[in-house]
Amino acid sequence: MNGKEVGELPGWQASGHDRFERDIRKFLQPGANDIAIYCSNYRRQGQLPVSISLDPLAQTQNYRRSLDLGNAVSTVTYQKNGITYTREAFASAPDEVMVFRFTADQPGKISFDATLDRLQNFETTADGTHGLLMTGRTASGQQGVDDLQFVARLHALNTGGKVTVDGANLTVASADEVILFVAAATDYQGFADRGTADPVQATTADIAKAKTKTYAQLRTASIADHRGYFDRMTISLDDGTQASRKAAALPTDQRHAALAKGGTDPALAELYFNYGRYLLIGSSRPGSMPANLQGIWAEGIQTPWNGDYHIDINVQMMKWNPPTATSPTSMDCIRTTRSASSTPPNSPRPRGSPSNAAATPAPVGRWPGNPTSGPASTMATTPTSC
Repeated sequence: MNGKEVGELPGWQASGHDRFERDIRKFLQPGANDIAIYCSNYRRQGQLPVSISLDPLAQTQNYRRSLDLGNAVSTVTYQKNGITYTREAFASAPDEVMVFRFTADQPGKISFDATLDRLQNFETTADGTHGLLMTGRTASGQQGVDDLQFVARLHALNTGGKVTVDGANLTVASADEVILFVAAATDYQGFADRGTADPVQATTADIAKAKTKTYAQLRTASIADHRGYFDRMTISLDDGTQASRKAAALPTDQRHAALAKGGTDPALAELYFNYGRYLLIGSSRPGSMPANLQGIWAEGIQTPWNGDYHIDINVQMMKWNPPTATSPTSMDCIRTTRSASSTPPNSPRPRGSPSNAAATPAPVGRWPGNPTSGPASTMATTPTSC
């Protein structure tokens, strides 16, 4: 978001941010560009506001933001004072880290501040000279059930320039290139996910492993993993008209506007279908818990409908396309339902595992570290097709 615009908004916290216990307006300085990167979802395992020391968007040229659905790589490029800046990001399932790369076509032009922040119940401290560590515990919402420990870890690798850490803030100054790693984990012990009994050690190992690989190696492995699901099928919607092909070349927001005015763009439906596959691949993998009503990207702590599972229709709707689009991603839903149906009501169960009795919502899916942070919500007691 444009820091100049945000910094001038009175009472900006009223727009969905009224529950912040820490005032993060200090990260939103007029004249700066600010990017919010989420490590997880409800209960905010980790929120990473990154303040980039650049002029406002209005003073840049050729700004372009894109998401490659086939490669699962997000890219931002723009120019300022003759310098081309590029930011690239992806979440790597095989390496259990999120990776962010900042570059410019001239040396010494990358500078920013970063911190790990959350709505509540956390502490962020220095982690060596190039990193930050966030630790905390969630409220389980169930009597007699221990809270879950969560950990998020940030590490910066710089080429040129300097990285310094002061308390909960990491500063990069005048670097040629910077790669940020974010690893996250909890001590969730249930039937799904990694089962990391020690999330502090797990995130340490994840960062250490990622540092042994080049950016190109991490990127290649992440793309190959994603394409293993995404390339299971292709779809092409083209009515053969020049108008449709011209519309398909426009940015997505312009395509929406043109279609609303009665334009023709069958390839937009194709894009929408593939975007759904991309989201499901990113939030629901074999061995993980299935995506719920908000997937793994819900904002806030108390999400709509508690971010839980409604298998009267909602879960099925999310899984309508897997048989042709992502195939194995439907198995997590079936396994979760069977687990819930085989557990008698109110019986002892692993901390954070799904219940067929009402409980608090849980993050689900398999983004790096799979930061599940609480017990799942209400499950039916009878298996159903997902």
